[in-house]
Amino acid sequence: MDNQTICVGGAVAVFAKCPIAGSSKTRLAPLLGPEGAAQLAKAMLSDILVSLSQCVLLNDTLKVLMYAPGTQSGESQMMSILDSLDISYNKIEKEPSVKNKKSDQITKTSDDEERGYLSFDTDGWVLLPMQKASKSDLTSSSLGSKLEDALERIRKLLADMVGKSSNVNNNNRNEAVLFLGMDSPEIPMEEIVYGLMQSNDHPSNEKLSKNCNASEGKTFHGKAHMCPANDGGYGLLSVPKHAPSAGIFSLVRWSDPLTAVSQLKALTDSGVGV
Repeated sequence: MDNQTICVGGAVAVFAKCPIAGSSKTRLAPLLGPEGAAQLAKAMLSDILVSLSQCVLLNDTLKVLMYAPGTQSGESQMMSILDSLDISYNKIEKEPSVKNKKSDQITKTSDDEERGYLSFDTDGWVLLPMQKASKSDLTSSSLGSKLEDALERIRKLLADMVGKSSNVNNNNRNEAVLFLGMDSPEIPMEEIVYGLMQSNDHPSNEKLSKNCNASEGKTFHGKAHMCPANDGGYGLLSVPKHAPSAGIFSLVRWSDPLTAVSQLKALTDSGVGV
C-alpha cells in the first residue's frame, strides 16, 4: 500500500475492563488461576495498545481508551498500564487542571464550557471512563447504551480535534469511529485501517484516496464495517458519521450467538450500509 494515497483519520476506541484478579477472564481462572487470568487480560490489552500506537497509518487517528470501571481506581490502573508501555495519554475532564503525561497543563478552548471538554494533545491516547449505568460497568444488559454514549462523546472529541493538529484537513476529515474489544489482539492493523476508510463520509469532489470514486458534487456515504467472531459476537465495528448513535445499537442481542447478526440488522434498519 502506498501510504501517501491514504487519508485515514477518524477515531479508534478500545473498550476495556481493568485486568483485575477474580473478575478478568473468569472462564480461564480454573486453568490459569485468578492472577494468571488477569495477567493474560493485561497482556492482550497491552498488545492492542502498542500495535495501534505504532501503526504509522493511524498517526492522524484519534485513539481513545474507554475503561471500566469508570472510577478513580480504574483510571489509575489504566494509566499505570500506559506508563509501563511508555505510551502518552490525556485525561479529558471538565477541570482545567488536568495535565498530559508528557506536556504542560492543558488549557480550555473558547467553547469548552459548553461542551465540557478540554483541549488535548492529538498525539496521545485519550482516557475516557465508560458511562456508569449500574454497579457492573461492562455487562451485556448495558453495553448498547455504553456504546451509544461512547459514540456521541467520541464524535465531540473528533470535532474538538479539528484545528489542533497540522495533519488534519478540515474539509475532508474522516469522522468514522471504530470500536475494538480488548480481546481482539489478533485483528490485523490493515483491517482497522480498512474499516476506518470504508466508514469515511466525505464530499466526492475531494480526492481522499485512490479508492474514492463518486460523482462530483455528491457525498460519498461510507459503510459500517464489522469483524465477526467465532462465538457469534464481533471484535471490531466501524461506523460512519451519518450513522445515528441512538439507533444502531438498539435491540442488539448482547452475549448471544446472534449478536453480530442482530447488530447488522440494527445498522441496516437505521439506513447504514454494511
